[in-house]
Amino acid sequence: MKKDRETASKYRQQALEGDLMAMNNMGVCYAQGIGVVENHATAFEWYMKAATLGDIYACYNVAECYYLGDGVEQDYEKALHRYLIAAEKGDVQSQVNAVNAYYLGQGTTENHAKAHEWWLKAAQRGHLQRY
Repeated sequence: MKKDRETASKYRQQALEGDLMAMNNMGVCYAQGIGVVENHATAFEWYMKAATLGDIYACYNVAECYYLGDGVEQDYEKALHRYLIAAEKGDVQSQVNAVNAYYLGQGTTENHAKAHEWWLKAAQRGHLQRY
């Protein structure tokens, strides 16, 4: 417990100094209650800070929050927007989630051609998924 608080404290200090990974990690701490009181809205805020500054993992986490309605109102369109940002930067899980969004029409109109494009990009990065 003490170690968790120390870890969260270090991440907070690094985040306040502008470290994007630490900002994302603060989001994880709040999402999971590691060294801080679990608070999904605060987790989202930390993810958003890092995502806005270009952190690919935080961008994925923001997308997940929107997709699940975790700490923020559920919004498939905003989720897809963030998945696409991370997917364009090469995040394979975001590419897979873009496949699913286009295939199912979540946050956008159903578009199997776009789903297939993202499926190919994910496959080129080593992810194999059937849709």
